Amino acid sequence: MRRILRFALVFLPAFVVCLWLYPRVQPVYQKAVVAVVDVGLHRLEPPMRIEIIEHGGWATYTLHSDGTESFYWSRPGENLTLFFVGLAFLPALLIATPVSLRRRAGLLGVGLLLLYALQVVAGLGLVLSIRCLAEDPGSMVCQWGKTVGNTFGQVAAFVIWGLLTWHVWLPRAEESAEATESDPVARGRWVGSPVFATACVVATVVLGVAYSNHFMNDFHFDDAPIIIDNLSIRSLGNTGKFFTDPHTFSTRPENAVYRPLLTLSHALDWAASDSRARQFRRTQLALLLALGAALVFLFKRLCDFGLGDPLNRYGALAAALLFCVSVANAETVNDISARADLVASLGIVVCFCIYLAWPDWRRTNLFLLPMLVGALASPLTLVFAPLFVVFAWFFEEDRSLSDALLRPGWRQLGSVIGRCAPVLLAALLLFVLLRWMGAATGASVADHGWSETIQQPAAWLRHVRLFVLPVGSSSTPPVFAGLTFVVVLLVAIGWFSRVRDLRPAAFGLAWFAITSLAVGDRMFLPSVGLTLALASLAGAGLRRRHDKKMPAVRWTVAGLAIALVTMHVVATRERNRVWRDDETLWADVVRQEHDDDRGLMNYGRALAAHGRADEALEYLGRATPSPAVELELALAISASSRTADAEEPFRRALQLNSRDARGHAVFARWLTARGRGPEAVEHLVTALEISPTSADLRWSLMNLHAASGNEAALATVANATLAILATDNLARAYASGRIPLWATTETADAYASMAREELEARRWVDAAVIYRQAISLDPTATQSRANLAWSRMQLGFLEGAVDSYRNGLEIDPTSAPTWNDLGWALARLERFDAAIECFEKAVELDPTFSLARSNLAWARQQSASGAPSSP
Repeated sequence: MRRILRFALVFLPAFVVCLWLYPRVQPVYQKAVVAVVDVGLHRLEPPMRIEIIEHGGWATYTLHSDGTESFYWSRPGENLTLFFVGLAFLPALLIATPVSLRRRAGLLGVGLLLLYALQVVAGLGLVLSIRCLAEDPGSMVCQWGKTVGNTFGQVAAFVIWGLLTWHVWLPRAEESAEATESDPVARGRWVGSPVFATACVVATVVLGVAYSNHFMNDFHFDDAPIIIDNLSIRSLGNTGKFFTDPHTFSTRPENAVYRPLLTLSHALDWAASDSRARQFRRTQLALLLALGAALVFLFKRLCDFGLGDPLNRYGALAAALLFCVSVANAETVNDISARADLVASLGIVVCFCIYLAWPDWRRTNLFLLPMLVGALASPLTLVFAPLFVVFAWFFEEDRSLSDALLRPGWRQLGSVIGRCAPVLLAALLLFVLLRWMGAATGASVADHGWSETIQQPAAWLRHVRLFVLPVGSSSTPPVFAGLTFVVVLLVAIGWFSRVRDLRPAAFGLAWFAITSLAVGDRMFLPSVGLTLALASLAGAGLRRRHDKKMPAVRWTVAGLAIALVTMHVVATRERNRVWRDDETLWADVVRQEHDDDRGLMNYGRALAAHGRADEALEYLGRATPSPAVELELALAISASSRTADAEEPFRRALQLNSRDARGHAVFARWLTARGRGPEAVEHLVTALEISPTSADLRWSLMNLHAASGNEAALATVANATLAILATDNLARAYASGRIPLWATTETADAYASMAREELEARRWVDAAVIYRQAISLDPTATQSRANLAWSRMQLGFLEGAVDSYRNGLEIDPTSAPTWNDLGWALARLERFDAAIECFEKAVELDPTFSLARSNLAWARQQSASGAPSSP
């Protein structure tokens, strides 16, 4: 365990440095790999070649005997970033391996050579597997080769590191025996026990079973601004911005908190998954597994402070497993936006692990490094400081809670605080830095009103009950019960701290109390303290019974522990099913809390998204009116048969909260569908000023500018988008004068055919965008110009429609329908005199054109009534 902790301590800064060097080294390294792959491809029959294309992507071509070549296959550069990611991981892994510097240098050289050779083989195998699948799509061997090639870059570093360093982590028998004699932890059979190793494997399997059905769960409400719509996390090239600009964390300005490492973890998951939630959930589970391993070590060491016992390690393992599979903690694992709690808990626990594992290093204060790193992911990590003071008082000073409250112990308490001053000062400076960078410290009691604060203890009591017994109702107990629980909690801390054997339980309850004050009703971190208290009390009871020679009690406690873990596993799997999608999640919230406004609002939103508008309106009507509820009410109405009635709640929502970027965006979408494009553009511009990193806002605005023909505004938004994400395909297409859609053949007719399909489906924006491309390929296509003008008119871009009609008439001035449509566009602009001229021209060209005659009569009537006219 000490080697593992020492490894982690070196690996983190080494990996940060390697990650900084990676984008600078990767282009040169890629050229070296591609050069050798190209030599191999030339030896195929027929031969092929490979080259590096824009943004570091790959393109392969088939070479023909007549000297020509044809395009075969390409791979985007953003995907290849992961193919070569081992170049960032492997050096950090080998540098952190706990061996001599000379051996590290040798391992580094050998490892990089192996990585280069294997990546050449993987690159060649990837191209061959694609070629194989083209010839035999059903081949399992080819499919397997493609899968290995796609995932190789993510696992290569770990495979090579494991092959080169396995002997460091699994020493020979004589080395293990020597370590056992010198290490008291090893003498307690912590290392080298087959039974305990088997128990660890079983615990890992149980954890996997508990969460095996959560990988297919979707993103949820709070994930949208942080992950789904956040343009900043879609490129690892923005890593530097994560550490300087808090607005990269979320598209909502009110959530612009400084959590760069958390944002970086989202960016890495996005790069590995291309927006799928599965990869994000893998990371959640990996963090939980790492936290569980650290908890085993921490619980064992703390219980040894009370009374050393070989059974402590099994109790620690059972307690850590209970924490990981607890149904109350399943909420944090399933909620990707709550990853901050996972990282904060891991940082705090690792701080204690380092402090306990290396007593000789305590003067260097290196045990604070996880707190310093973790604070960049969650300010909650700073809670380590008060926890450390309590730890020092209970265990190092061997004092109880009553000693700190009585005057004789105040001097010694001051001495402890003075000894802990570096920890407290570091936490204070970090807190000031995070506040200065715009960080939020999370919900706390001080952030709530009195009515909410007085209800917090009841929420704590509910959590404790669910933690101990995950069955029955999950409703919040009465306020009086919560206040009684606080009194009992304080009495229990004071009582347990007076007995050395029970002092770990006192520390666990103190952990629960302190962290609960810091996090409010988010109970993941406080659960660590609850688990420690439960394990300590069970262990103390077992030891006392063991003294009375009652070994049957051990088996009884073990059976109860297995039953409790089993209940939590079953409940957690059921909870995972609840998190399947927004509808199942918020339906469960409404079922448990009938008057929960947030639950009613989000359940109504989910129902409206699934086409159940009438049901959505029923639940939204039960929620307390607010800007968010008004917005969801407008969306539900727009999804119903009364879509025209949605404007009033839309405007009411924006009047109550004019800084709601999502409100402006969805209202713009509604306006676009109603043919009011210019108004929609205004709301999108406002929304983008509020939330400049929103991908959806930028895409919607670029498409509307392209449809309206506002080239200057389109170029401005496209270039600004590329400044955030250089690989954004939509912005790259528009910035280069193209469209983000490609026809089967690069001809005007092919694009016109695509546009007609969009026109028939009444998707006016896409139709207008595609017709622009058709016209750029054939400027004489009058029908495409007329259809473009018609699409713009349906969107409300009347000036653009007028320009398109006039351009078409310059090519074919004898088209009566075009003169009629131009007249109608001018009439909608209330330029009736100009419209009359156009209608007269249409009638002159085609005297049988009855529609033009009707329009002409109507326009003359409007002009005679004194309607506005253009000069």
